[in-house]
Amino acid sequence: MNLLLQITTHPQLKPHIEHCLAEWLSGVKWTLTRQAEDGRLWLLTLSADPCSDPIQKMVRALMISHWVIGMAFSLRTSSTYKATATWIGGGR
Repeated sequence: MNLLLQITTHPQLKPHIEHCLAEWLSGVKWTLTRQAEDGRLWLLTLSADPCSDPIQKMVRALMISHWVIGMAFSLRTSSTYKATATWIGGGR
């Protein structure tokens, strides 16, 4: 199962985001890809159960982060099922 998370931020350097993700996602396989040159749009791919503790911890941390403006979630399983959700907020 893959969880795709598109993150919209205030401009951020990739090492900063990777450092935060490494703290929140202990034991979870993930990749972060910059989607815009200005450092405002990122694609985070996670290979984990979206209800697992590390994923929930990461989502909570991102939602209260001062640098995150919004997130769009997409869940893909081995079947054709796909679910999506969007959160916009934060980003003081």
